[in-house]
Amino acid sequence: MTIVRLWPRLPLPRAQSILQHQQLVDLPQLERWWGAKADPISFAPVGGQPVAESSLRELRGLLERAAGHHGYPAPPSASARAQFDSLVSKELATLALPVGEAIRPELWAWVATILVPHLSRWRWGGSDGQVPAERVAGSVYRNAFGRLWYASHLLGRPKGAHDRWAVLDVMGADQLVALIERTTLSGNRIIVLAVGEAWLAMVPARRSEALFRSAMKRLVVTAGMIALDALSEKDLQGCVASAFEQAEAALAASGA
Repeated sequence: MTIVRLWPRLPLPRAQSILQHQQLVDLPQLERWWGAKADPISFAPVGGQPVAESSLRELRGLLERAAGHHGYPAPPSASARAQFDSLVSKELATLALPVGEAIRPELWAWVATILVPHLSRWRWGGSDGQVPAERVAGSVYRNAFGRLWYASHLLGRPKGAHDRWAVLDVMGADQLVALIERTTLSGNRIIVLAVGEAWLAMVPARRSEALFRSAMKRLVVTAGMIALDALSEKDLQGCVASAFEQAEAALAASGA
């Protein structure tokens, strides 16, 4: 019998309240936040056992090593932020995070405000050091770290597959937002991966943010008429390819 490991959760209103206090302190204080504050750790009120503290330390160490590799605590460049996101996304896939736990925004609220608030500040603080509330107390799609787990969960090829992260690597931040936040599509990994594989196969010179967003809008319309997840692999690929072709034709006709 497999034992479900429960990860800490932090109610989103509480995360917002904590963030207000954290906005007033410096980075070294945030580094010491975990363990120095009295916020109790809470878990889901369902069957399972709380994850061991060693697993929490493993997650913290993983994130801190990734940040250190990209210049922490010096303010990150745009390139460093993108590289950090890519590395963390893949590293999170190596952890034994139950999907039922990882899809909960409360888990990632705990990570962003309690476990590694210094990294939330470093990655998202901007020039004024203020972290947007959605990055610690928003949906999984917007959370500073939850969105990275979700990206690898959706776009990673099966374990053992050739070039497992090829699709994730070709998806920029704009494409990830345009795809993952359209829950009609992102609710099914097969659909998401089909979109990613089509984008990967496309000649790089043809790719553009406008093309991708237009194609996703068309695919959402198609999903309203056809159950995409019920299609054969070949037919799903055909629907995705058609969405890109129609979007490309429309953009060419408009001169965009």
